Amino acid sequence: MSKILYIGAFSLSHNTESYAARALERLGQSVIWLEETTANLATILETPIAQPPDVLMFAKCRFREADNGWPQDAEAICKMIAAVRPHVGKVICWLFDLLAADFAPERFKWASQVAAACDVFALTDGATAPLLPNSFVLPQGAPDDCDKDCPWDVPIVGDVLFLGCAYRDRQQFVQAFSAKFGSGFRHENNVHGPALTRLVRSYRVCVSPYYPSRPGYESNRRFVVTGHGGLLAAPLVGDSTIHDGWLPSENYLLISRDPDAAASDVQAVLGMDQPWLSSIRRAGALHAHAHCRYTDRVQVLLDHLASV
Repeated sequence: MSKILYIGAFSLSHNTESYAARALERLGQSVIWLEETTANLATILETPIAQPPDVLMFAKCRFREADNGWPQDAEAICKMIAAVRPHVGKVICWLFDLLAADFAPERFKWASQVAAACDVFALTDGATAPLLPNSFVLPQGAPDDCDKDCPWDVPIVGDVLFLGCAYRDRQQFVQAFSAKFGSGFRHENNVHGPALTRLVRSYRVCVSPYYPSRPGYESNRRFVVTGHGGLLAAPLVGDSTIHDGWLPSENYLLISRDPDAAASDVQAVLGMDQPWLSSIRRAGALHAHAHCRYTDRVQVLLDHLASV
């Protein structure tokens, strides 16, 4: 068993850091949860002296002196790591953002500095990982806060559901589906936990946009939707038809990258055999919880850490 000092955004139980911390504890690790929004450099340094950890772990690590945004926070984080180093064994960053320089150069600059200061820099962005030191790819996972008592066949209230923020090119995606499906389309960004299980199961299809994707990177929507038991319709990312064991027409539905074409694809899907669609939905949930749990992810992280 390792003692892990985890600096994260834990105020919301559905944040990825909360999922990861609970998964670490389920694997028998001792986790010190340090809320970044109330921490400063002094309180961070006090913790390893009072309770010497084997591992320091964080994501964006936005403590008081490092809460000014990308990339300027990197300097404060690197100073913190240097100060903590004598009191911890290894340092891990597990970050969940697209870091590509052509998408967000300020993120890439932040990552370049912070990755060099870590023993392990885990990221969900497989396109950028080869460009960063100490990095390896670790996707997000299926949530652990689903409503396990929710029936599969809840009353259907709409055709198409989109979860998430409609920023930049995603606005065109939302507009295309809204135009195609009218009141049968819903855009939602503030339902989580057990309530989300019932929501995704009450819509016939849950759609995922291509933007912002790169070969080797996509958002965690795949794991959220399927983990809660929704039927996922998503575009292909990269050139492979197999990504983390996800197979089109077996455990999710493949749609076009173009928003208007994707809306037409989904319209065609809704006319298909409903028992077949139901079988895909259930297969997606089974795959998510069999192979993409956060306990699976953090075990990979711990195994990788042991090898460095």
